[in-house]
Amino acid sequence: YGLTLVGKAFVNDENNGSLVASTAKKFLIDVWFHFKDLVLEGGNLVEKLHGMPNYQYNGLNPKHAKRFNTAMTNLSKIIVKKILEKYNGFQGITTLVDVGGGYGVTLNMIISKYPSIKGINYDLPHVVQQSPSFH
Repeated sequence: YGLTLVGKAFVNDENNGSLVASTAKKFLIDVWFHFKDLVLEGGNLVEKLHGMPNYQYNGLNPKHAKRFNTAMTNLSKIIVKKILEKYNGFQGITTLVDVGGGYGVTLNMIISKYPSIKGINYDLPHVVQQSPSFH
């Protein structure tokens, strides 16, 4: 008995993040249902569907912002882990700025592997206020 690959997408542990947060609310589900429109027409799909960009909506809706940032954090755990297994391009870098870095998980993962890098996480005030400190 064990989890399938699909089942693992719902598990949140120290190595992987659950993808449930990115699919759990209508606001986000609507975006995925209209993804083909983005591909065909371009533009800002969230703004077309909800009348404002996602980051503005996040600033006005703390619960949604937390859910969105958790989803981005969990996705980062999955993707960056694989990148760091294969990519060595961070060697020799002294300072790394993650613009739109959310809670800083991507930057923390990189710096954990390359501790000589000085990391700067740059994001909107309402995001940075909720970001954990990494040492």
